Amino acid sequence: MTVPISQEEVLSTVELLEAIFLQLPLQDLLVNAQRVNRTWKEQIKTSVALQQKLFFQSWPENGTGEFEHNSLLEGIFLPWLSGIEPRGATKPRHQHNHYESFENMKWAATGDSRKAVLRKDASWRRMFPMQPPPRYLNVVKYCHDQLGDVTLYGEAHFSSGLRMGSLYDFVEEQVSIPITSFAIIWHDRDREKFEGGNEKSRETTEVILHYTVQCCDIDDERLTQSEGYEEVKIELKEDLGHKPRRIFDDNPLFN
Repeated sequence: MTVPISQEEVLSTVELLEAIFLQLPLQDLLVNAQRVNRTWKEQIKTSVALQQKLFFQSWPENGTGEFEHNSLLEGIFLPWLSGIEPRGATKPRHQHNHYESFENMKWAATGDSRKAVLRKDASWRRMFPMQPPPRYLNVVKYCHDQLGDVTLYGEAHFSSGLRMGSLYDFVEEQVSIPITSFAIIWHDRDREKFEGGNEKSRETTEVILHYTVQCCDIDDERLTQSEGYEEVKIELKEDLGHKPRRIFDDNPLFN
């Protein structure tokens, strides 16, 4: 079949083709469009606008307060991205996620689907969970045992933005310890109003951990560990002089 000249011109014009790609759903842009031919794959790979749409490159911080969550990741990693609420709307502790949250995800049900998601070069590992991406990861860990409770704090900085691979690896490792639960609080553009914070507070995501010390062996086999696992080193310590997010100390939902 002969392709009409006008259609051929559109499909061979970089700017026009990019404009068309920008209208595609994320799944089609990530998978289907790149399977058509090498030219399309290369254009999607090299276009800044398309890489930003796919959450591989970060949006520039324009000060408008606009942000967007990654809908592709929402469908895969429900413990992180489901039920996103405005800042300050927190979950009670009994609603936090445990290691079973990993094992109960749809892709973890069978060996084949689990292997596909957890392969080393899976594209989700390079994606940002939201745009613009958070650049700081704060951790608040509540430890409970018979001798008393202690709260530990830590922070990691990701200059190019926090990617889902790093977040997944850190949380999955932490909650593989028995009797550990987690909740993630995403930054939003109203955070400054809520906390009276600054620019940094709008670039921060918090991981809340609850850990109860148990006299039991830890199972070294983690079926949900990614083959691309990379250790995220965050020093957790009790620091009475500086607490990264003081709002948690006064919030009964986290105590």
